[in-house]
Amino acid sequence: MELKDKHIRVFEAFAGYGSQSMALERLRKSHPGFDYQVVGISEIDMNAVAAYNAIHHPTPPNYGDITQIEWNKVPD
Repeated sequence: MELKDKHIRVFEAFAGYGSQSMALERLRKSHPGFDYQVVGISEIDMNAVAAYNAIHHPTPPNYGDITQIEWNKVPD
């Protein structure tokens, strides 16, 4: 399977300001066939959430405290 045929779905646990998404975006720009989608994040620090929201658009849903997530409600 070639890279152009791959679509990665990502859940950013302990998201911080979203460095994982930033790295994936760099990959998308340097490899035109690469694609990804962030289906959700988990972050509880209000400053980190504010930074994530300021940097990433559209902002995926924040499921909050990772110990309290109902995983059946997170997209597959």
